[in-house]
Amino acid sequence: MQLKSIISQLQSKWLIIILILGLIFRCVNLDQKVYWVDEVATTLRIYGYTQPEFVQEISKKPVITITDLQQYQKPGERTFQDTMHALTQSPEHAPLYFILVKFWVQIFGSSMMAIRSLSIVLSLLAFPCLYGLCLALFQLPIVGKIAVALWSVSPFYVAYAQEARPYSLWVVTILLSSLTLLKAIRFNTLQTWGLYALTLTLGLYTSLLSIFLWVAQTVYILALEKFKINQLFRRYAIASTLGFLSFTPWLWVMLKNWDNLQDNTIWMRVSLDFLFMIPLWIYNTFILFIESPVSLDTSVIPRIILDFNLLILVLTSLVCLCRQTPQKTWLYVLSLMIIPHIILILSDLIMGGQRSTAARYIIPYHLGINLAVAYCFSYQLNFNKLANPTYRKIGKIILIGVLLIGIFSCIYLMNTSPKYQKTRNLSNIPIAQIINQIESPIIITEKSQMIDILSLSYLLKPNTKIYNAETFNFSNTCQPLFLFNPSQQLQTELLKQNTLKLDQVYKPKLLIPSEIYLSLWTVKKSCS
Repeated sequence: MQLKSIISQLQSKWLIIILILGLIFRCVNLDQKVYWVDEVATTLRIYGYTQPEFVQEISKKPVITITDLQQYQKPGERTFQDTMHALTQSPEHAPLYFILVKFWVQIFGSSMMAIRSLSIVLSLLAFPCLYGLCLALFQLPIVGKIAVALWSVSPFYVAYAQEARPYSLWVVTILLSSLTLLKAIRFNTLQTWGLYALTLTLGLYTSLLSIFLWVAQTVYILALEKFKINQLFRRYAIASTLGFLSFTPWLWVMLKNWDNLQDNTIWMRVSLDFLFMIPLWIYNTFILFIESPVSLDTSVIPRIILDFNLLILVLTSLVCLCRQTPQKTWLYVLSLMIIPHIILILSDLIMGGQRSTAARYIIPYHLGINLAVAYCFSYQLNFNKLANPTYRKIGKIILIGVLLIGIFSCIYLMNTSPKYQKTRNLSNIPIAQIINQIESPIIITEKSQMIDILSLSYLLKPNTKIYNAETFNFSNTCQPLFLFNPSQQLQTELLKQNTLKLDQVYKPKLLIPSEIYLSLWTVKKSCS
């Protein structure tokens, strides 16, 4: 008993240290990371502006200043009703998170740090939820401790804990929905099923992708009950019906604004070559554990070696999970991990698109991996009585290695963000550095680029001036101008003017030919 007590104390101490590191990683440089277009859209909506409304208003100004842009990122005269109207015009985003942010900024202010801090708080709430889910699944505290430790220093979850988007809240609702479902199955009372209905509703109002989580849970219930329509399944059906009935107001909003929904999600339906999608699917498996610069030269070889070993770890963990746990345990983990992801993959393959390649859309998949790996480590370290002591030591070394990979990845992310998270707006920093070298910069841009300009404005000098390319007269100035991410059509039109010279001064390295990126050009007029 004394030895078990000492071991328990040691486990608690290392867990506390890792939790503290996780908190530090989530809070450091919170106001230094790129405020990308999705976060800009969050701020627009909570202050009562739609994106088309912003573009239309700002484009009418003859000269656009940084102050003009930033007024759309601060509280003004618009009311809560304006906020709700803005949310209904983007029905693809369920409203719960944005409403929470609206009230959050009224208490803590409208700074970038204040807005992002809500995601940190929600990320921390996920820790006890994850621990509780592990107890419900495995009845083993050590699994929960390892899962929380891996989660705490996961570069993927640390990155999204610093973003003003709904994903930290979605994580919490996934965990709560899973936990309450398992409790309801175990106790089968009206109270537990009522709690499940509530968490299902919260999940739906957080992310429309929660529908796929519900599909996975339905498949799990049917398989668990061997497709029998018994009392447990009927109560599950009633709870699910109540959850979806509670969601009908937003379903109506979606139907009423269906054209907006289609327009706002065009990028999802842009097809990628299947040969490009496969490595992205594989890559999305490893970002749970590791983050490093992505390149196509020989420097990527160590990363490939690490990824290969992580793949072996994940596959081994899944085999261990299926062999060593009851069906009701491994079946839920696999349902959670596979079914929502498969739905996205099939929709891309059948209808075209790239939904399944977006890491933020496959959080249930990452959660399933996290649970499987945590159980595998706990089994190897504590419950595999037949294991050679040497194998147990190797298991400890591997666990420490995985945690260290996560820690070093989070250290790397202290001064940057993952490419899969900020995408094209990672180029904001080098573009702003080039522009800010000029004493009084002038930027010419098209209306279609205004949302990216709004994102870029967080990094530009206060005296920067922006002009709409549609109304700007290039023949009236001999001063060098910056052209921000011009379309091919605009470039062609400018080159027709023999007095103008265009030079590209920034273009990022592309990983795939179809990658969306930002570029910067200079326009010079011959005044001789």
